[in-house]
Amino acid sequence: MKLILISTINAPQKVPPLSLAIIASLTPRDWDIEVIDENFDVFKFKEADLVGITAFTNNAPRAYEIAAEYRKHNIKVVMGGIHASMVPEEAAKYVDTVVIGEAEGIWGTVIQDFMNGELKPVYKAEWLDCDHWPIPRREIFHARYYQDVIQTTRGCPMSCDFCSVSSFNGRHYRQRPVEEIITELKTIKKKYIFFLDDNILGHGKKCEERALQLFRRMDEEKLDKIWYSYASINFADHPEIMAAASKCGCKMIFIGFESEGDAQLSEMNKNQNIKSGSSSYHQVVKKINHHGIAVMGGFIMGFDADTRKSILKRRKFLMKSRINIIALSFITPFPGTVYYKRMQDENRITKNNYPEDWKLYTFLNIVYQPKNISSDELTQLYIKTLTKLLSRRYIFLRVLIAFLQSRSKTTARWVYNVNRTQYRGIQRYYKMVKDQKVKAKEIKETQENMIF
Repeated sequence: MKLILISTINAPQKVPPLSLAIIASLTPRDWDIEVIDENFDVFKFKEADLVGITAFTNNAPRAYEIAAEYRKHNIKVVMGGIHASMVPEEAAKYVDTVVIGEAEGIWGTVIQDFMNGELKPVYKAEWLDCDHWPIPRREIFHARYYQDVIQTTRGCPMSCDFCSVSSFNGRHYRQRPVEEIITELKTIKKKYIFFLDDNILGHGKKCEERALQLFRRMDEEKLDKIWYSYASINFADHPEIMAAASKCGCKMIFIGFESEGDAQLSEMNKNQNIKSGSSSYHQVVKKINHHGIAVMGGFIMGFDADTRKSILKRRKFLMKSRINIIALSFITPFPGTVYYKRMQDENRITKNNYPEDWKLYTFLNIVYQPKNISSDELTQLYIKTLTKLLSRRYIFLRVLIAFLQSRSKTTARWVYNVNRTQYRGIQRYYKMVKDQKVKAKEIKETQENMIF
């Protein structure tokens, strides 16, 4: 039997499709498995007995297109992942089977039912403990990926309105046993690793002890890896943990600061940041930099509390802040989130020609009606702010600050490289959008000429 697994493109940040590597490990060894990864491969139809597709919201339309190709040939298509799990009724219109939730507890049943000719339209997985996970089959990853990925926890106890993690993985913070993580890390050949955890540290004494143990074991095993991950603002409260993380190869932590304003943070239920206070953000960065770790800070534009005045204030805050790298985005109502339901109930989602409009849900487009500012003005302010933040002068200042606060050339170099990569990624994205608009205009003009 042949299984084809398909990963739709996730540029500008190319990340290996860990979920497909897990699916491959859960599939019987006598199956022939082939991966089509659109980050590098041009899609071409190939014969198969079964097809599995994963997609984020913005590339769901592409996943549906590919599914249609296989269904035309009477080949069964199974779709899973965050988008299909959040809108299973929609996905079911385009594929034969939808898998809701995490694959570990259900994929074996899917395969068995397929073999018996009893494939069901929907499977819903339960949240299982994170011990005894199979080691993903990383040999399926395309050779051109420069980094590898691993996950050590799932779930998030927080309930930020714009985030779908708790809907997909649950609010219970589940942790893998440290020794199982070490065993998996030893199988990874790449030097650079992205820890896919939504929060590598977690909250509470038990989580902190587990993170410290993991970092110390990584150092003891001399794994010689360079890695980065996500964490909450409380990461800066633990010098011992930061020191251990740095010693075992941590070079960057992403923290969702979101806004400097309490009104905006309260609006999205980001209470942990309100308690810390935006005035402490530069201290958070300084503490983390002290251990040779760079900080990427996530900030958002387009809250209901945002006005032209508040956004100009945010721009000023960002320009003066000492955050090493800024990831600036529009707030986006993703399906499955509290924020999406609120925008839907208020009839404020403007890009709702689904599934076609899902491609606009990239954090770089406004897909709803802002409350106290027009979409055009918000877009202009965003682009002007981003242009300043990614200017040569800004990047130089951030690199200098990172060096002065870390006394590490390696940290400074990391800050420079990530800023430049971010700049090139944004440039490519907006060029692609511009090219698509030009192409659409040319097609329209051609059609009009044909009519007249």
